[in-house]
Amino acid sequence: MAKIENSERLIYLMKKFNIKTIDELNTLSSDNKLTIKNARTKPTLKLDDSGDLADVMVESKPGYEEYRIINHSDDIVGLKFSEFKNFRIKGKKPEEIIYISAEVFSNMIEADPTEQKMYTQWMLSVFTNLIRKGDTRAASNFVNEDLGAAKEYLTLFEGNKRKVKFTEFCNKTHGLKHITDPSNINQYEDLAQLYNAVDPFIERTASTLESALNRFVEMNDAVIPFRDRQWTIFIPKTVDAACVVKPVGVSWCTASPGNSYFDNYTKGRPEFLLPNGKPSSLYIVINNKVFTGESDELYQFHFESDQLHNRSNSSIDAYDNIISTSKGIDGYFKEELIRLAKLVKKEKSDINTNKYLSYLVKFGHCEALFDIHDINTFAINFVKTRIVRLPDISKFKSLEGIYMMDNQLEELHPSIGELRFLSVLSLPKNRIKRLPKEIGKLKELSFLSLVDNPIEDFPEEIANLDISNGGSLRVLSIRETDLTPELITKLKRLLPNTSIGNV
Repeated sequence: MAKIENSERLIYLMKKFNIKTIDELNTLSSDNKLTIKNARTKPTLKLDDSGDLADVMVESKPGYEEYRIINHSDDIVGLKFSEFKNFRIKGKKPEEIIYISAEVFSNMIEADPTEQKMYTQWMLSVFTNLIRKGDTRAASNFVNEDLGAAKEYLTLFEGNKRKVKFTEFCNKTHGLKHITDPSNINQYEDLAQLYNAVDPFIERTASTLESALNRFVEMNDAVIPFRDRQWTIFIPKTVDAACVVKPVGVSWCTASPGNSYFDNYTKGRPEFLLPNGKPSSLYIVINNKVFTGESDELYQFHFESDQLHNRSNSSIDAYDNIISTSKGIDGYFKEELIRLAKLVKKEKSDINTNKYLSYLVKFGHCEALFDIHDINTFAINFVKTRIVRLPDISKFKSLEGIYMMDNQLEELHPSIGELRFLSVLSLPKNRIKRLPKEIGKLKELSFLSLVDNPIEDFPEEIANLDISNGGSLRVLSIRETDLTPELITKLKRLLPNTSIGNV
């Protein structure tokens, strides 16, 4: 730990931002591990007579409480306590206390390039604001991975903030429109905004990047699995290969020579490994115009840590920025995500536990969700997953039940009529207006739920589901209040032996 200067400014910051030693933070966290969120009574901090936080006494006080540890690996870097003393008062905001590790404070001082430590308070503010917003992962990454980049950007900021060109560039940058005084560090909300401000002053060389990528591929330290007229995907296998893009101005911690977190993300943490235990991949997506200096579009995807970032390390909408711009890159990531999704154990193959499936949905490939299921499965179940159209599912010959609730489903594929063993079709809370006429082929269907769907009409073929016509439908669950009187009359004519109503 770097020695903390005994200056009035730093002492002031230590008090203002509740800087505590690791031992003190451990004491606070251990004394509050049994606190219950939303409890009416809560343990609260109370100093002893000497004002020493190392010996914390606990007392109960009514109210709402939230307690959160902000850590990195096994090290606590901060604590957050929130309390509603008057939780019954509408709009009452909680009283918050945030404690910061002394080691984090020391590292921020080290990252501050100025002799007077002018920017330490700004880094502390960025950190605590992330905690207040509830983004503890970003807070942890900021103090554990991004301080090296912060030092670089703050050095450039300090050296250029008084230049006319600096102000002119900031005024023309869309992401900095809210900043009225570009030379005031406190107007920058985070590291990404600071990066955007100093970006023109970062030395970079794009002309040699393409040859450098190819060199690492030739050495088997990387692969280029996809390239078309617009995009190149580069997957590094080593730290050096991951750092090859640093000269063109990326701020990723995985691309920082001498301090790269490449190994940490690909194989250093169990939760970042692939489901089969092998190292995960970083996908570096490069607009080909970067090679000629005509573009600055570089992105890095790491699905296991849920990070899809641009070169300034800000989260992006990957579909709008990349996937939708190229059929080739769209197809590549579809195949790659299906491959990864199939590595997840079968009992974890639903959208809520398989993050690769989640990305398939985000990238517009809802139909791929059905490719994950075993062809001999007896049931398909999706809840609150955006699946606008049910695709061709005729391959699931053994399917007995389809359960799809709150999926924004609008349309069923005619192939549903080929599921000869289907007995349950439950589709509540969707957007279905009409059923395909092939629905009448489902002779084994005994239960059909269409509750909370804007049904406008039923095909005449639905009559084949009634027992009187050799069908098996006993219950059609639907709110009669959602149907017109004419449609209710039609249903009762077509399904005279079926119980119709909200079941």
